[in-house]
Amino acid sequence: MDWAFANGLLNWSGQGEEIQAKAIHPSLDYDALQSRHFQLLKASESVETIIDAAMVHSFDKSGTYSFVVEGPIPLAVAPSTKLSGPPAYVKSNAVSMHVEAREASFQGRRSIEGRTNLDFAGCNGTKHEVITAALSNCNKLALAAAADARDPTSARFVEYFKSNSSATRREVVERLEAAAAECSTTDSGPSRLFCYDYYEACETDDGPLVAYTLWTFDTMVMCPLFYERPPLPTGCHRQCHATTVIHETTHCGGVYSPMTNDFAYGYEEIMALKPDWALLNADTYSLYANGHKAQDNKLEAAAVDI
Repeated sequence: MDWAFANGLLNWSGQGEEIQAKAIHPSLDYDALQSRHFQLLKASESVETIIDAAMVHSFDKSGTYSFVVEGPIPLAVAPSTKLSGPPAYVKSNAVSMHVEAREASFQGRRSIEGRTNLDFAGCNGTKHEVITAALSNCNKLALAAAADARDPTSARFVEYFKSNSSATRREVVERLEAAAAECSTTDSGPSRLFCYDYYEACETDDGPLVAYTLWTFDTMVMCPLFYERPPLPTGCHRQCHATTVIHETTHCGGVYSPMTNDFAYGYEEIMALKPDWALLNADTYSLYANGHKAQDNKLEAAAVDI
């Protein structure tokens, strides 16, 4: 298990507070998964892994912490590498231990000073045009999805978020509108976006990354695979530039708090999430916006062919 994917590990302090992982939030290209990204399990087999919690968690106070691994595990039927839901949901027993106060080993390979929405350094003309168009389309898709979420009769909302409560709708609307506002500018806002692999984390054995967010800095990074995606959805639940940016923007707590996590990727996997996890799952927002776009022929988005 790579440090980038430690978000399935939940640490709880003695006061019952969850300790957030200071790892990246990755956006996986689940259509590009290969056999090396999977662990083959035969009938009755089990697998063990060692997780270095101290690498990506800051323990601000010495004391007793409880460690639990909980969440859905995407599945594919061998020899296929295509995810086939529903995922397996696992929850481990809790392990308690005393931990001395310390900072997470991983803090990002570089520090960030200042905030802009789009960092032009390192962006050639083509990438700059792609990112600018992606931000514009992110704004349009997020606003359209927010309008749908505001409609109490929307069956699509209930499909994705497993709830029709006014509180859930309000939070989804606010988060999507905040993402839309963040995508409406390239020179202001709390987040920073890099069009290249600023932290050198795109290449990993744990999965093909389209993009990732380092939430401690509200910093989004687009990987080379991002530029192989289309500007806008080409079908239901297909990744594109605009929905990827929506996914990453919801990870930024400076844009909207609480920030989202990565509990599940892909339509079948997010359909298996319980309501409180769906509300805080980044791919739920990007796929919700995608589904709205796929069924709304009146939405005009500036798709740019590069």
